[in-house]
Amino acid sequence: MVCNDSKLHTHGRRTFHHPEVGGLTLGYQSMELEGTPGHQLITYDAAPGTTGYDALVLLGSQPASHASTSSRGETASSAS
Repeated sequence: MVCNDSKLHTHGRRTFHHPEVGGLTLGYQSMELEGTPGHQLITYDAAPGTTGYDALVLLGSQPASHASTSSRGETASSAS
């Protein structure tokens, strides 16, 4: 998920569409990284009991190899 508008603001809410869980709204906060001009660290969160939280829990419960692919499109578990 890419959030280009976040670099204009230090905090807020963004709505995303994820191919597996659909729409979700997350809060974000951005921080300038000292010593790395032009770079920011952006964190996203969702409050328990919200649909965004439920979507993140669902995505977090999926095996890591499901989303991980190599440059040739192989899953991480099948790459040798």
